Amino acid sequence: MNIEKREYPPYKEDIKREFGYVSFNCLLANLDIIGVRSNRTFEIISVFYRGNIKVGYMYEYKNIPEEEIFKFYNSIPERSNDLKAWADKLGDKITIIEPPKDNYVFVNDREVSLVKSKKINHDNKRKTECNNG
Repeated sequence: MNIEKREYPPYKEDIKREFGYVSFNCLLANLDIIGVRSNRTFEIISVFYRGNIKVGYMYEYKNIPEEEIFKFYNSIPERSNDLKAWADKLGDKITIIEPPKDNYVFVNDREVSLVKSKKINHDNKRKTECNNG
């Protein structure tokens, strides 16, 4: 999945097609990832909100110095509820990109464990069974 060419945010179906599965890390549970795209450069900073509180960001390109990205991150509202008003003030300079509501998967409180493993290199010739003992 070429980061320069893909849709943002990726859809569940795209991730499954590319990697054969959807993985998650419990540390990222209940984390909303919202893209803020520059309409001038089309580069995206991914902003993380847990609940309504801004908790971090990720910038996957290399064109803008880290100091500028951090300064921009600090200008983004601390509360996700304030994003729309902030974006409206900036006018056509940015676009807020939120995942579609059906991109969310809810996992109940039962233990999630690996049943089958696929090779990530898309070689699907051989699947290995994972024995969790």
